[in-house]
Amino acid sequence: MANSANVTFMTVNEFKSAIGMAGEKASVVKNPNTGKLFVSIGTKNYKCQQDISASKEMKFLVENSNLEEACLTNVKPSADNTVFSL
Repeated sequence: MANSANVTFMTVNEFKSAIGMAGEKASVVKNPNTGKLFVSIGTKNYKCQQDISASKEMKFLVENSNLEEACLTNVKPSADNTVFSL
């Protein structure tokens, strides 16, 4: 049996509170050398969906409660953000 991840979605404000940076701004930044996007909050950087759209809803995807490896993603509006059901 393959390992399964426990995935949760957090709003930007929930995520900032969880990392102890509720008062900081979260900025999506483009690395000028690589062209890749990342999220900067205070002095820390986090992953970002590379084709993220500011016009769509965004949340941080957190696997197995690992906040250090969280990724800002666009999500479909949903009460529970179910990825899929079987």
